[in-house]
Amino acid sequence: MNVVIFAGGFGTRLGEETGIRPKPMVEIGGRPLLLHLMAHYAHHGFADFTIACGWKGEVIKQYFRDFSLQHSDFVVQLKDGRVERIDPPRVD
Repeated sequence: MNVVIFAGGFGTRLGEETGIRPKPMVEIGGRPLLLHLMAHYAHHGFADFTIACGWKGEVIKQYFRDFSLQHSDFVVQLKDGRVERIDPPRVD
């Protein structure tokens, strides 16, 4: 079953935190709120997500585009700039 998460909106009540990032990307314990929400659903067997991005959706897209590299060890080949992941992503 696919879980749809509406991740739009300005987050005006969070003030300073949402000036540079959308509300779902505000960090709690070093991880974005959106990731906590997805982990909760995944714990209960729901692992397919559709994120309906709104305001600053590009920040959400960039986070998940870079997720694997940000949470893995990797090797950079300096001669050609190739980046190679050497282990699966970890989420601590």
